[in-house]
Amino acid sequence: MSMSEDDCCMNFYVVSNFRIDSDIRLQRMKDSFKSFKDAHISSWHINVRGSHAHLAAEFLKQNIARMAQITCTESGKGWLYDTSKLVQDIDDGYILYWIEDHISTVSVEVLNSVFKEVARSQIDQIQYSFFNRAKYDSCRGILSDENQYFRIVDFSDKTWSRFLSNCRDRKVIDPYLVSLASIMSTQRFKTIVSKRDPLLRRYSKHTPFDFEKNHKDIHWLPLRTGFLRTELFANIDTDHDGLSLISRGLYRDSVEKIPDVSAVQIRKTKVRVFMNPIFQFAQVVLPQRLRYFLKRISFHLR
Repeated sequence: MSMSEDDCCMNFYVVSNFRIDSDIRLQRMKDSFKSFKDAHISSWHINVRGSHAHLAAEFLKQNIARMAQITCTESGKGWLYDTSKLVQDIDDGYILYWIEDHISTVSVEVLNSVFKEVARSQIDQIQYSFFNRAKYDSCRGILSDENQYFRIVDFSDKTWSRFLSNCRDRKVIDPYLVSLASIMSTQRFKTIVSKRDPLLRRYSKHTPFDFEKNHKDIHWLPLRTGFLRTELFANIDTDHDGLSLISRGLYRDSVEKIPDVSAVQIRKTKVRVFMNPIFQFAQVVLPQRLRYFLKRISFHLR
């Protein structure tokens, strides 16, 4: 059934629950914000954590012209729980989950056109960053539809299996079924943040990584997914599925790069763990699978 022009102009919301712990992260957040702030966004729902949270929140409050909900809270119950509270009053449209070190590489007009096509196509998700041409090409033979901005695949067990095979033929190993760097239907987003999946955490509950679903998480199917024809956003410094903006010479930090608080704490924690005799014994004696299992168990004790 076709949709009218008015029908496809749905609400788009920017949501994020990120940690800003250093001057460099704060500056990157500002640069990311400026790259897409004038897009057709219905409202912003942002929670900021970390030592620079209040500086980041003040900047956002001063610079978002539209409706904005900006908070600086951390309940201790985990990222999924806090993010579910952040979106509890959103009931329609689409959510762009904003990752603060990704910058839009297209004009606002193009971004708005992509929003319109996402709504018209009624997809569940489209990954907006880490553009990978090989993934786009791997959709051949399983397409449901396409437009000038992206291809669409209705993933079932069968089509997902075929997509994985096509990806491996193109040297793309085990692509994620769901990525955090996505534009996603509000209902799908809310379903993901409201469920503890997997039951045995893969990562600490204080990080967003268990939001993402790997190539084996087929219980989330069916999933109507879009694959961009060209890059929409790019990561500042991570060379994943392509070169980062820094590697391309397209971005340079304007403040001195120093280790942020969270990175320092992580390193200190790792040093303490590695020096622990029990850990050293486990590394030598226990099989890798068992070590991985025990690591996941440890995420429930923190």
